[in-house]
Amino acid sequence: EQFGVSPTSLRKLLNQMETLMSEYQKLQERHISDPREIVGSGDETFYEGRILLVMLDLVSGYIFVEEDVPDRSYVTWHERVRSRLEPLKIRVRHFISDRGKSLIKLALSGLECAAGADLFHAQYDLSKWLGLSFFRKTAQADKQVKQVQDALNILTKDDAQHPEFQEKQRLLAQALEDQARREAGKQSYLQLQHDISESLHAFSTKNAVAQTSIQAQECLQEINRQLSQLAQAHEILDSRGISEKFSHQIPDLCSILDVWWLWAKESLAETLDEATREGLLYGLLPVVYWNHQKEKTQNPSLKQVYHDAWSAALRLWQKHPLSQSLSALVQQEYLSWAQWICSKFHRASSAVEGRNGCLSQMMHNGRKLTSTRLKALTEVHNFDSRRYDGSTPAERLSTNRKKGFDPFPPKYYQE
Repeated sequence: EQFGVSPTSLRKLLNQMETLMSEYQKLQERHISDPREIVGSGDETFYEGRILLVMLDLVSGYIFVEEDVPDRSYVTWHERVRSRLEPLKIRVRHFISDRGKSLIKLALSGLECAAGADLFHAQYDLSKWLGLSFFRKTAQADKQVKQVQDALNILTKDDAQHPEFQEKQRLLAQALEDQARREAGKQSYLQLQHDISESLHAFSTKNAVAQTSIQAQECLQEINRQLSQLAQAHEILDSRGISEKFSHQIPDLCSILDVWWLWAKESLAETLDEATREGLLYGLLPVVYWNHQKEKTQNPSLKQVYHDAWSAALRLWQKHPLSQSLSALVQQEYLSWAQWICSKFHRASSAVEGRNGCLSQMMHNGRKLTSTRLKALTEVHNFDSRRYDGSTPAERLSTNRKKGFDPFPPKYYQE
């Protein structure tokens, strides 16, 4: 059989689908009746004079705001976010952003929560200041060594006593020394970047001890001081004041620790005795936390650090009296709680940045992205995009409470 369909009919069907998809989200969100708390993030993306606001839940990936707006002021942000969150009874506990003034005000005044800084943006600024300079300087040092070595190779053994040969040897030794110094500086910079990421965690990677925001701030300030000394030693100017900017962001970078620890303690039942609470918070929780981190990171060196921290925490938990006294059913319930609270720890707004990149690609594909189509694409993301476990953002948001998670697989207790 043969079928013929006109472009006009296809466009009409597409418009009908987009309208129905918008209605579908409204119907589904009526089932979200229980109050819940999220870790939010927001950002703007631009295309040909248009401004798109994106605000989502970092835990579930559910997009609440994705709209074409005339400006990105605080008033606009607050109006759009409030109109979406209030009907759903959703409270933002921590809001992470790239430190835009309107977004900071949105967190502090509009959402009345902690305004966290994005670790990725902070480290990216450092890389633009020091990373590019170190890699450029090491490349120049490598090139200088090669040039002198090539010139030296042209000369024969008979020229060994010639002043030019001796001068080339002196230049080669000097170039090799400069090359080693530049390479050492680059490796020091990379290690300090690694230390920044390793320092900002709920537990210390060294001994699985709980970490406060004050301790993390002291550690990051020391790393920042070492970065400044490294820049001075290698004649790298800080013309844009990146070091000072990073220093000012440190309290907001570490704010997640206080927010998360308060959240974790509040989420435990008040009827638990003190010994059980201590065992769950400082015995069981590090095991689940480090397993979550080592599974999430793609950096090989960090993955090894997190794996070692998880192994150490696991050994301590296996020796803990509470691990021996809990029944399998009760232990499974506490594992579910630990998984739930560990999913709340976010240091970066990677999800919203990824969505911005996706929107940018859509807008550059040569087709007009209308407001109706944008809403339809938001619904597709919320109700049809899936993670490795097959869950959608809407499904994850619906279980974004203290209970309702599947039991942990055995890997949490296996070396």
